[in-house]
Amino acid sequence: MRAGGHRVALVLALSGLVNAGALWASAGAQTPHSAGSRVDTVTGVVFDSLVREPLAGALVVARPHVAVAVADERGRFELISDSLVQQLVVHHASLDVMGLDGIGARRPDGATRWRDVRLATPSYATLQRAVCPSAAPFDDELNASRAILVGSTRRAPTSAASTTPVLLAGVDVQVAWAAPDGRVVTPRRTRTDSLGTWAVCDVPRTTELTVTAISVEYESGVVRLASDAHAVRRVDLLLGATGDRLGGVLRGRIVDDTGFPVDGARVAVDGVTGAQAVADRWGEFRLAAVPLGTRMVSAQAVGHAPVAQVVDVTATESAPLSITLPRVTRLEQVRDGQRVAIPVRVTDSVASPRAAFEARRRAAIDPDRALVAGAAEVRSAGSLSALFAGLPWIAVRPVIRAGGTIAGGDPSDWAVSMRGAGNCRVHVFVDGAPSSIDRVNALPFTLLEGIEGYANRAAAPAAFAGATSGRDCALVLVWTRRGLSGG
Repeated sequence: MRAGGHRVALVLALSGLVNAGALWASAGAQTPHSAGSRVDTVTGVVFDSLVREPLAGALVVARPHVAVAVADERGRFELISDSLVQQLVVHHASLDVMGLDGIGARRPDGATRWRDVRLATPSYATLQRAVCPSAAPFDDELNASRAILVGSTRRAPTSAASTTPVLLAGVDVQVAWAAPDGRVVTPRRTRTDSLGTWAVCDVPRTTELTVTAISVEYESGVVRLASDAHAVRRVDLLLGATGDRLGGVLRGRIVDDTGFPVDGARVAVDGVTGAQAVADRWGEFRLAAVPLGTRMVSAQAVGHAPVAQVVDVTATESAPLSITLPRVTRLEQVRDGQRVAIPVRVTDSVASPRAAFEARRRAAIDPDRALVAGAAEVRSAGSLSALFAGLPWIAVRPVIRAGGTIAGGDPSDWAVSMRGAGNCRVHVFVDGAPSSIDRVNALPFTLLEGIEGYANRAAAPAAFAGATSGRDCALVLVWTRRGLSGG
Protein backbone atom coordinates (compact mmCIF):
# COMPACT_ATOMS: atom_id res chain seq x y z
CA MET A 1 0.00 0.00 0.00
CA ARG A 2 1.30 3.46 -0.83
CA ALA A 3 2.02 6.01 1.90
CA GLY A 4 -1.11 7.94 0.98
CA GLY A 5 -3.16 4.75 1.28
CA HIS A 6 -1.72 4.08 4.72
CA ARG A 7 -2.72 7.58 5.77
CA VAL A 8 -6.30 7.14 4.61
CA ALA A 9 -6.61 3.72 6.28
CA LEU A 10 -5.16 4.96 9.55
CA VAL A 11 -7.20 8.15 9.71
CA LEU A 12 -10.33 6.15 8.96
CA ALA A 13 -9.46 3.77 11.75
CA LEU A 14 -8.83 6.56 14.22
CA SER A 15 -12.09 8.18 13.17
CA GLY A 16 -13.99 5.03 14.07
CA LEU A 17 -15.07 4.42 10.46
CA VAL A 18 -13.36 1.06 10.07
CA ASN A 19 -12.45 -1.70 12.47
CA ALA A 20 -8.95 -0.87 13.63
CA GLY A 21 -8.49 -4.25 15.24
CA ALA A 22 -7.30 -5.95 12.08
CA LEU A 23 -4.50 -3.42 11.64
CA TRP A 24 -2.47 -3.98 14.78
CA ALA A 25 -2.85 -7.49 16.16
CA SER A 26 -0.83 -10.67 16.01
CA ALA A 27 -1.83 -14.08 17.27
CA GLY A 28 -0.32 -17.53 17.59
CA ALA A 29 -2.02 -20.88 17.04
CA GLN A 30 -0.89 -23.97 18.93
CA THR A 31 -1.44 -27.69 18.91
CA PRO A 32 -5.13 -28.70 18.78
CA HIS A 33 -6.72 -29.95 21.98
CA SER A 34 -9.20 -32.81 22.24
CA ALA A 35 -12.02 -32.51 19.74
CA GLY A 36 -14.68 -33.29 22.36
CA SER A 37 -13.94 -30.26 24.57
CA ARG A 38 -16.66 -27.58 24.60
CA VAL A 39 -14.66 -24.99 26.57
CA ASP A 40 -12.30 -22.61 24.76
CA THR A 41 -9.51 -20.89 26.71
CA VAL A 42 -7.63 -18.01 25.13
CA THR A 43 -4.59 -16.38 26.75
CA GLY A 44 -2.49 -13.38 25.81
CA VAL A 45 -1.29 -9.91 26.67
CA VAL A 46 -2.52 -6.38 25.90
CA PHE A 47 0.17 -3.77 25.35
CA ASP A 48 0.11 -0.01 24.83
CA SER A 49 2.93 0.68 22.38
CA LEU A 50 2.44 4.46 22.71
CA VAL A 51 3.54 4.53 26.36
CA ARG A 52 5.49 1.25 26.19
CA GLU A 53 3.75 -0.51 29.01
CA PRO A 54 1.02 -3.13 29.51
CA LEU A 55 -2.56 -1.92 29.16
CA ALA A 56 -3.66 -2.84 32.66
CA GLY A 57 -7.40 -3.01 33.24
CA ALA A 58 -8.19 -3.47 29.55
CA LEU A 59 -11.45 -5.31 28.87
CA VAL A 60 -10.94 -8.25 26.48
CA VAL A 61 -14.18 -9.42 24.90
CA ALA A 62 -14.72 -12.65 22.97
CA ARG A 63 -17.03 -12.82 19.97
CA PRO A 64 -19.43 -13.97 18.56
CA HIS A 65 -20.65 -15.24 21.96
CA VAL A 66 -19.84 -12.76 24.72
CA ALA A 67 -17.19 -13.77 27.24
CA VAL A 68 -15.06 -11.24 29.09
CA ALA A 69 -11.66 -11.04 30.79
CA VAL A 70 -9.82 -8.11 32.38
CA ALA A 71 -6.09 -7.68 31.83
CA ASP A 72 -4.00 -7.66 35.03
CA GLU A 73 -1.28 -5.16 35.93
CA ARG A 74 1.08 -6.89 33.49
CA GLY A 75 -1.49 -6.80 30.70
CA ARG A 76 -2.02 -10.57 30.82
CA PHE A 77 -5.44 -12.14 30.40
CA GLU A 78 -7.06 -15.58 30.35
CA LEU A 79 -10.47 -15.75 28.73
CA ILE A 80 -12.71 -18.81 29.09
CA SER A 81 -15.70 -19.26 26.79
CA ASP A 82 -18.29 -22.03 26.51
CA SER A 83 -17.99 -21.83 22.72
CA LEU A 84 -15.21 -21.40 20.20
CA VAL A 85 -13.86 -17.83 20.24
CA GLN A 86 -13.58 -16.40 16.74
CA GLN A 87 -12.52 -12.82 17.53
CA LEU A 88 -11.08 -10.75 20.37
CA VAL A 89 -11.77 -7.04 20.86
CA VAL A 90 -10.14 -4.82 23.48
CA HIS A 91 -11.80 -1.81 25.12
CA HIS A 92 -10.09 0.77 27.33
CA ALA A 93 -10.63 4.45 28.15
CA SER A 94 -7.30 5.40 26.53
CA LEU A 95 -8.45 3.88 23.22
CA ASP A 96 -11.64 5.96 23.33
CA VAL A 97 -9.56 9.15 23.53
CA MET A 98 -7.91 8.18 20.25
CA GLY A 99 -11.27 7.38 18.64
CA LEU A 100 -10.49 3.68 18.37
CA ASP A 101 -13.45 1.31 18.70
CA GLY A 102 -11.04 -1.29 20.01
CA ILE A 103 -7.94 -3.20 18.91
CA GLY A 104 -8.40 -6.86 18.24
CA ALA A 105 -7.52 -10.07 16.44
CA ARG A 106 -9.27 -12.87 14.55
CA ARG A 107 -8.64 -16.53 15.21
CA PRO A 108 -6.21 -18.08 12.71
CA ASP A 109 -7.89 -20.38 10.23
CA GLY A 110 -7.98 -23.96 11.42
CA ALA A 111 -6.63 -23.22 14.90
CA THR A 112 -8.40 -25.13 17.68
CA ARG A 113 -6.10 -23.78 20.40
CA TRP A 114 -5.39 -20.06 20.68
CA ARG A 115 -2.63 -19.03 23.04
CA ASP A 116 -0.19 -16.13 23.57
CA VAL A 117 -2.25 -13.62 21.62
CA ARG A 118 -0.54 -10.24 21.48
CA LEU A 119 -2.91 -7.27 21.20
CA ALA A 120 -1.12 -3.94 20.85
CA THR A 121 -1.75 -0.37 19.86
CA PRO A 122 0.49 1.01 17.12
CA SER A 123 3.63 2.78 18.29
CA TYR A 124 4.07 6.52 17.79
CA ALA A 125 6.70 5.83 15.12
CA THR A 126 4.24 3.62 13.22
CA LEU A 127 1.53 6.25 13.45
CA GLN A 128 3.88 9.00 12.33
CA ARG A 129 5.07 7.03 9.29
CA ALA A 130 1.51 6.18 8.27
CA VAL A 131 -0.22 9.50 8.95
CA CYS A 132 2.54 12.02 8.25
CA PRO A 133 5.13 10.40 5.95
CA SER A 134 6.74 13.79 5.24
CA ALA A 135 7.28 14.63 8.93
CA ALA A 136 10.76 14.89 10.43
CA PRO A 137 12.44 11.54 11.16
CA PHE A 138 11.28 9.90 14.35
CA ASP A 139 13.29 10.93 17.40
CA ASP A 140 12.66 8.82 20.50
CA GLU A 141 13.39 11.56 23.04
CA LEU A 142 11.67 14.39 21.15
CA ASN A 143 8.53 12.44 20.32
CA ALA A 144 7.94 11.56 23.96
CA SER A 145 6.50 15.08 24.26
CA ARG A 146 4.80 15.27 20.84
CA ALA A 147 1.35 14.19 19.73
CA ILE A 148 -0.75 13.54 16.63
CA LEU A 149 -4.18 15.10 16.19
CA VAL A 150 -6.73 13.38 13.96
CA GLY A 151 -10.35 14.19 13.29
CA SER A 152 -13.08 15.03 10.82
CA THR A 153 -14.99 18.08 9.58
CA ARG A 154 -18.74 17.96 9.08
CA ARG A 155 -21.37 20.48 8.04
CA ALA A 156 -23.64 21.39 10.94
CA PRO A 157 -27.29 20.35 10.44
CA THR A 158 -29.36 23.32 9.31
CA SER A 159 -32.86 21.98 10.05
CA ALA A 160 -34.71 19.28 11.92
CA ALA A 161 -34.99 17.35 8.64
CA SER A 162 -31.18 17.19 8.20
CA THR A 163 -29.94 15.89 11.54
CA THR A 164 -27.02 13.91 10.11
CA PRO A 165 -23.88 16.02 9.59
CA VAL A 166 -22.32 15.85 6.09
CA LEU A 167 -18.57 15.23 5.81
CA LEU A 168 -16.69 18.13 4.21
CA ALA A 169 -13.65 17.68 1.95
CA GLY A 170 -11.06 20.35 1.14
CA VAL A 171 -11.39 22.20 4.45
CA ASP A 172 -8.32 23.98 5.85
CA VAL A 173 -7.56 22.91 9.43
CA GLN A 174 -5.15 24.99 11.50
CA VAL A 175 -3.52 24.00 14.81
CA ALA A 176 -1.64 26.67 16.78
CA TRP A 177 -0.01 27.05 20.20
CA ALA A 178 2.32 29.34 22.12
CA ALA A 179 5.97 28.66 22.89
CA PRO A 180 7.13 28.68 26.55
CA ASP A 181 8.32 32.29 26.10
CA GLY A 182 4.84 33.35 24.94
CA ARG A 183 5.76 33.59 21.28
CA VAL A 184 3.10 32.16 18.94
CA VAL A 185 4.51 29.28 16.94
CA THR A 186 3.83 29.15 13.22
CA PRO A 187 0.53 27.23 12.96
CA ARG A 188 0.42 23.76 11.48
CA ARG A 189 -1.99 23.53 8.57
CA THR A 190 -3.54 20.66 6.69
CA ARG A 191 -6.53 20.03 4.44
CA THR A 192 -9.23 17.41 4.84
CA ASP A 193 -9.23 14.56 2.34
CA SER A 194 -12.15 13.33 0.22
CA LEU A 195 -13.64 11.64 3.28
CA GLY A 196 -13.52 14.78 5.42
CA THR A 197 -10.75 13.46 7.69
CA TRP A 198 -7.50 15.19 8.66
CA ALA A 199 -4.32 14.68 10.68
CA VAL A 200 -1.61 16.97 12.07
CA CYS A 201 1.65 15.58 13.47
CA ASP A 202 4.27 16.85 15.92
CA VAL A 203 2.11 19.05 18.14
CA PRO A 204 3.10 19.46 21.82
CA ARG A 205 1.31 17.51 24.53
CA THR A 206 2.05 19.88 27.41
CA THR A 207 0.72 23.12 25.87
CA GLU A 208 -2.81 24.39 25.23
CA LEU A 209 -3.69 24.06 21.54
CA THR A 210 -6.16 25.96 19.39
CA VAL A 211 -7.87 24.27 16.44
CA THR A 212 -10.02 25.90 13.77
CA ALA A 213 -11.40 24.81 10.40
CA ILE A 214 -12.42 27.02 7.48
CA SER A 215 -13.32 26.74 3.80
CA VAL A 216 -14.79 29.11 1.25
CA GLU A 217 -18.33 28.36 2.41
CA TYR A 218 -18.01 27.02 5.97
CA GLU A 219 -16.14 27.65 9.21
CA SER A 220 -15.91 26.54 12.82
CA GLY A 221 -15.04 28.55 15.88
CA VAL A 222 -11.59 28.52 17.48
CA VAL A 223 -11.53 25.51 19.78
CA ARG A 224 -9.11 25.40 22.73
CA LEU A 225 -7.70 22.05 23.80
CA ALA A 226 -6.10 21.70 27.23
CA SER A 227 -2.73 19.95 27.51
CA ASP A 228 -3.04 16.18 27.42
CA ALA A 229 -0.63 13.29 27.93
CA HIS A 230 -2.08 11.13 25.14
CA ALA A 231 0.08 10.64 22.06
CA VAL A 232 -2.96 10.58 19.76
CA ARG A 233 -6.07 12.75 20.17
CA ARG A 234 -9.24 12.95 18.13
CA VAL A 235 -10.97 16.27 17.39
CA ASP A 236 -14.18 16.28 15.32
CA LEU A 237 -15.45 19.68 14.17
CA LEU A 238 -18.84 20.91 12.97
CA LEU A 239 -18.79 23.82 10.49
CA GLY A 240 -21.53 26.36 9.84
CA ALA A 241 -22.10 28.47 6.74
CA THR A 242 -19.89 31.57 6.66
CA GLY A 243 -21.88 34.74 7.32
CA ASP A 244 -25.03 32.91 8.44
CA ARG A 245 -27.06 35.41 10.50
CA LEU A 246 -29.76 33.06 11.77
CA GLY A 247 -27.52 30.66 13.65
CA GLY A 248 -28.74 28.51 16.51
CA VAL A 249 -29.85 28.85 20.09
CA LEU A 250 -27.87 27.88 23.18
CA ARG A 251 -29.55 27.64 26.53
CA GLY A 252 -28.50 26.09 29.77
CA ARG A 253 -27.98 26.33 33.49
CA ILE A 254 -24.96 27.30 35.55
CA VAL A 255 -24.45 25.81 38.99
CA ASP A 256 -21.59 25.65 41.48
CA ASP A 257 -19.96 22.39 42.55
CA THR A 258 -22.68 21.81 45.17
CA GLY A 259 -25.46 22.07 42.59
CA PHE A 260 -26.74 25.54 43.54
CA PRO A 261 -27.49 28.01 40.71
CA VAL A 262 -25.00 30.82 40.15
CA ASP A 263 -27.04 34.01 39.86
CA GLY A 264 -25.39 36.66 37.67
CA ALA A 265 -22.86 34.37 36.00
CA ARG A 266 -21.75 35.70 32.63
CA VAL A 267 -21.77 33.45 29.57
CA ALA A 268 -20.17 34.21 26.21
CA VAL A 269 -19.34 32.46 22.95
CA ASP A 270 -15.68 33.03 22.19
CA GLY A 271 -15.00 35.14 19.12
CA VAL A 272 -18.65 36.05 18.48
CA THR A 273 -19.55 39.71 19.05
CA GLY A 274 -22.75 40.14 21.03
CA ALA A 275 -23.12 36.47 21.94
CA GLN A 276 -23.27 37.12 25.69
CA ALA A 277 -25.83 36.54 28.42
CA VAL A 278 -26.24 36.79 32.20
CA ALA A 279 -27.69 33.89 34.17
CA ASP A 280 -30.87 34.59 36.15
CA ARG A 281 -31.58 33.68 39.77
CA TRP A 282 -32.11 30.05 38.71
CA GLY A 283 -28.74 30.00 36.94
CA GLU A 284 -30.46 29.76 33.55
CA PHE A 285 -29.36 31.58 30.39
CA ARG A 286 -30.22 31.75 26.68
CA LEU A 287 -28.14 32.86 23.70
CA ALA A 288 -29.75 33.38 20.28
CA ALA A 289 -28.28 33.72 16.77
CA VAL A 290 -25.10 31.84 17.69
CA PRO A 291 -23.15 30.92 14.54
CA LEU A 292 -23.48 27.23 13.71
CA GLY A 293 -20.57 24.86 14.21
CA THR A 294 -18.21 23.84 16.98
CA ARG A 295 -17.69 26.75 19.39
CA MET A 296 -16.17 27.55 22.77
CA VAL A 297 -18.55 28.72 25.49
CA SER A 298 -16.99 30.49 28.49
CA ALA A 299 -18.63 31.16 31.84
CA GLN A 300 -17.42 33.18 34.82
CA ALA A 301 -18.71 34.65 38.06
CA VAL A 302 -17.28 36.41 41.09
CA GLY A 303 -16.11 33.88 43.65
CA HIS A 304 -15.90 31.06 41.13
CA ALA A 305 -13.21 29.66 38.87
CA PRO A 306 -13.96 30.41 35.18
CA VAL A 307 -14.58 27.49 32.85
CA ALA A 308 -14.82 26.96 29.10
CA GLN A 309 -16.27 24.03 27.22
CA VAL A 310 -16.70 22.94 23.62
CA VAL A 311 -20.25 22.88 22.21
CA ASP A 312 -21.71 21.96 18.83
CA VAL A 313 -24.26 24.55 17.70
CA THR A 314 -26.92 23.44 15.20
CA ALA A 315 -30.01 25.10 13.74
CA THR A 316 -32.30 22.96 15.88
CA GLU A 317 -32.41 24.03 19.52
CA SER A 318 -30.18 21.62 21.39
CA ALA A 319 -30.58 20.17 24.86
CA PRO A 320 -29.71 22.60 27.69
CA LEU A 321 -26.04 22.98 28.58
CA SER A 322 -24.96 22.11 32.09
CA ILE A 323 -22.04 24.25 33.27
CA THR A 324 -20.41 23.88 36.68
CA LEU A 325 -18.37 26.77 38.10
CA PRO A 326 -16.17 25.58 40.99
CA ARG A 327 -16.26 27.88 44.00
CA VAL A 328 -13.08 29.57 45.18
CA THR A 329 -12.20 31.32 48.41
CA ARG A 330 -9.59 34.03 48.79
CA LEU A 331 -6.77 33.78 51.31
CA GLU A 332 -4.62 36.75 52.15
CA GLN A 333 -0.86 36.62 52.12
CA VAL A 334 1.74 39.32 52.70
CA ARG A 335 4.14 39.84 49.80
CA ASP A 336 6.68 42.67 49.73
CA GLY A 337 4.87 44.39 52.60
CA GLN A 338 1.45 44.30 50.92
CA ARG A 339 -1.54 42.03 51.36
CA VAL A 340 -2.53 40.12 48.24
CA ALA A 341 -5.51 37.82 47.72
CA ILE A 342 -4.85 34.27 46.58
CA PRO A 343 -7.80 32.41 45.01
CA VAL A 344 -8.11 28.86 46.29
CA ARG A 345 -10.49 26.34 44.76
CA VAL A 346 -12.91 24.73 47.22
CA THR A 347 -12.96 20.93 46.82
CA ASP A 348 -14.32 19.65 50.13
CA SER A 349 -17.99 19.82 49.26
CA VAL A 350 -18.16 17.54 46.20
CA ALA A 351 -21.20 15.28 46.44
CA SER A 352 -20.81 11.49 46.63
CA PRO A 353 -21.71 9.47 43.53
CA ARG A 354 -24.99 8.34 45.14
CA ALA A 355 -25.95 11.84 46.28
CA ALA A 356 -25.22 13.25 42.82
CA PHE A 357 -27.21 10.43 41.18
CA GLU A 358 -30.18 10.93 43.49
CA ALA A 359 -30.12 14.69 42.84
CA ARG A 360 -30.30 14.06 39.10
CA ARG A 361 -33.07 11.48 39.58
CA ARG A 362 -35.18 13.94 41.57
CA ALA A 363 -34.69 16.74 39.04
CA ALA A 364 -37.27 17.43 36.35
CA ILE A 365 -36.35 15.19 33.40
CA ASP A 366 -37.43 15.79 29.82
CA PRO A 367 -37.81 12.29 28.29
CA ASP A 368 -36.96 13.74 24.89
CA ARG A 369 -33.48 14.44 26.23
CA ALA A 370 -32.76 12.27 29.27
CA LEU A 371 -33.65 9.28 31.43
CA VAL A 372 -32.60 8.62 35.04
CA ALA A 373 -33.86 5.38 36.59
CA GLY A 374 -33.26 3.99 40.08
CA ALA A 375 -33.00 0.33 41.04
CA ALA A 376 -36.78 -0.14 41.36
CA GLU A 377 -37.43 1.29 37.88
CA VAL A 378 -34.66 -0.82 36.35
CA ARG A 379 -36.07 -4.01 37.93
CA SER A 380 -39.60 -3.09 36.86
CA ALA A 381 -38.50 -2.65 33.23
CA GLY A 382 -36.98 -6.14 33.27
CA SER A 383 -34.33 -5.41 30.63
CA LEU A 384 -32.25 -2.56 29.24
CA SER A 385 -34.05 -2.69 25.90
CA ALA A 386 -37.42 -2.27 27.67
CA LEU A 387 -36.09 0.55 29.86
CA PHE A 388 -35.02 2.65 26.86
CA ALA A 389 -37.92 1.64 24.61
CA GLY A 390 -39.65 4.53 22.84
CA LEU A 391 -36.96 7.15 23.46
CA PRO A 392 -36.22 9.02 20.18
CA TRP A 393 -32.52 9.59 20.80
CA ILE A 394 -31.31 6.05 21.45
CA ALA A 395 -31.96 2.55 20.15
CA VAL A 396 -31.24 -0.33 22.55
CA ARG A 397 -31.91 -3.71 20.97
CA PRO A 398 -31.18 -7.35 21.83
CA VAL A 399 -28.23 -8.83 19.96
CA ILE A 400 -29.45 -11.29 17.34
CA ARG A 401 -27.19 -14.26 16.74
CA ALA A 402 -26.88 -16.32 13.60
CA GLY A 403 -30.11 -18.24 13.04
CA GLY A 404 -32.28 -15.45 14.42
CA THR A 405 -31.93 -16.33 18.12
CA ILE A 406 -31.45 -13.69 20.82
CA ALA A 407 -28.18 -13.71 22.80
CA GLY A 408 -29.22 -14.69 26.34
CA GLY A 409 -32.15 -16.51 27.90
CA ASP A 410 -34.35 -14.40 30.17
CA PRO A 411 -34.82 -10.81 28.86
CA SER A 412 -32.78 -9.51 31.81
CA ASP A 413 -29.82 -11.54 30.50
CA TRP A 414 -30.09 -10.37 26.89
CA ALA A 415 -26.94 -8.91 25.39
CA VAL A 416 -27.84 -5.58 23.81
CA SER A 417 -26.48 -3.11 21.28
CA MET A 418 -26.79 0.66 21.66
CA ARG A 419 -26.80 3.30 18.93
CA GLY A 420 -27.61 6.98 19.16
CA ALA A 421 -29.38 9.33 16.76
CA GLY A 422 -27.93 9.01 13.27
CA ASN A 423 -26.57 5.56 14.22
CA CYS A 424 -23.67 7.08 16.17
CA ARG A 425 -21.70 5.10 18.78
CA VAL A 426 -23.06 5.69 22.28
CA HIS A 427 -20.63 6.89 24.97
CA VAL A 428 -20.87 4.34 27.79
CA PHE A 429 -19.80 4.78 31.42
CA VAL A 430 -19.81 2.12 34.15
CA ASP A 431 -19.63 3.37 37.73
CA GLY A 432 -18.50 6.78 36.53
CA ALA A 433 -15.61 5.59 34.32
CA PRO A 434 -15.56 5.42 30.49
CA SER A 435 -16.37 1.87 29.42
CA SER A 436 -18.07 -0.10 26.63
CA ILE A 437 -21.29 -1.91 25.81
CA ASP A 438 -19.44 -5.22 26.17
CA ARG A 439 -18.68 -4.34 29.79
CA VAL A 440 -22.37 -3.55 30.35
CA ASN A 441 -23.41 -6.87 28.79
CA ALA A 442 -20.99 -8.67 31.11
CA LEU A 443 -22.67 -7.23 34.24
CA PRO A 444 -25.43 -9.34 35.81
CA PHE A 445 -28.73 -7.45 35.52
CA THR A 446 -29.34 -7.93 39.25
CA LEU A 447 -26.27 -5.80 40.05
CA LEU A 448 -27.59 -2.72 38.25
CA GLU A 449 -28.48 -0.06 40.80
CA GLY A 450 -29.15 2.86 38.46
CA ILE A 451 -29.23 3.79 34.77
CA GLU A 452 -28.86 7.24 33.21
CA GLY A 453 -29.21 8.16 29.56
CA TYR A 454 -28.68 11.52 27.86
CA ALA A 455 -29.40 12.45 24.26
CA ASN A 456 -26.05 14.20 23.76
CA ARG A 457 -23.20 15.95 25.60
CA ALA A 458 -25.23 19.10 26.09
CA ALA A 459 -27.90 17.19 28.03
CA ALA A 460 -25.44 15.23 30.16
CA PRO A 461 -23.74 16.24 33.43
CA ALA A 462 -20.61 18.26 32.61
CA ALA A 463 -18.27 15.81 34.34
CA PHE A 464 -19.31 13.01 31.98
CA ALA A 465 -19.78 15.11 28.83
CA GLY A 466 -16.23 16.42 29.24
CA ALA A 467 -14.86 12.87 29.49
CA THR A 468 -16.08 11.88 26.02
CA SER A 469 -14.33 12.33 22.71
CA GLY A 470 -15.22 11.92 19.08
CA ARG A 471 -18.65 12.41 17.57
CA ASP A 472 -21.36 13.90 19.76
CA CYS A 473 -23.79 11.11 20.63
CA ALA A 474 -25.97 9.79 23.43
CA LEU A 475 -24.37 9.00 26.80
CA VAL A 476 -25.40 6.02 28.96
CA LEU A 477 -24.28 5.81 32.60
CA VAL A 478 -24.60 2.42 34.29
CA TRP A 479 -24.28 2.26 38.08
CA THR A 480 -23.80 -0.71 40.39
CA ARG A 481 -24.21 -0.55 44.17
CA ARG A 482 -20.45 -0.43 44.58
CA GLY A 483 -20.13 2.44 42.11
CA LEU A 484 -22.79 4.53 43.81
CA SER A 485 -21.13 3.90 47.15
CA GLY A 486 -17.88 5.33 45.80
CA GLY A 487 -16.10 2.01 46.14
